[in-house]
Amino acid sequence: MIDTNNLKRAELVPLLTEAAVNIAMKTGIAESVDDELGEHLVSKFHGITVYYRTPKAMLFTAPTAFGIDVWHGRKCFSVAWTSQKLKDFRVINIKRGPWIPLLLAFSETL
Repeated sequence: MIDTNNLKRAELVPLLTEAAVNIAMKTGIAESVDDELGEHLVSKFHGITVYYRTPKAMLFTAPTAFGIDVWHGRKCFSVAWTSQKLKDFRVINIKRGPWIPLLLAFSETL
């Protein structure tokens, strides 16, 4: 397990995003937003909820963006990017806390 306490934000964001996408893709359940808006994947584990949004599901906020939201009691991580490759992140929200090692550990078990 990586010690994330000493990682800078620029190092932590890609790590968390990759782990959250991995979790959503492997354990997420499709949740319909609206027939026109598409679906997003939702995964819940250990008190954490991960929402993975595709461009169609983000029609009003960023129609060409992918996004991840992580909730642990409150929204603690939110990021968007514009291609299927995990790069060029736009960080909306990040709050360090006990959810980080839980998210990374769960991702490693998949």
